[in-house]
Amino acid sequence: MGNTDKRTAPDVLSHETDGSQGIDSWTSCGYGVSISSQNTPEQQKAIDQINSDMDYAQALAIARSKKARINYCTEYNNAYVFSYDTGEHSKGGDSPIVIMKDTGAALNFISYAVRDGNEIVREFKVK
Repeated sequence: MGNTDKRTAPDVLSHETDGSQGIDSWTSCGYGVSISSQNTPEQQKAIDQINSDMDYAQALAIARSKKARINYCTEYNNAYVFSYDTGEHSKGGDSPIVIMKDTGAALNFISYAVRDGNEIVREFKVK
């Protein structure tokens, strides 16, 4: 008998085409995984929602619903950071609010700052 340990067993892929609907799929014979190249409308909607980034207007609306005073934005590659800039250095008080582009989640700045890969895209005044 052959090796039955799935950790070392070869994973053979087979390509199948359903001629009636023109759907291509790859099936993993070793683990029974099927990857179809055509999604149902519900699956595609979920994928599109995940892949769509939060735009600036949506992020600003979320931030304003949680923070009354906003006049400045720093856009990062993965988030918008809204704050109230008085033009003077302050210690504590009115802290920035972060809106994540991928989910729309609101975070405090410390929670965001400890993440890797935060790169500034631009800074500008909010009207």
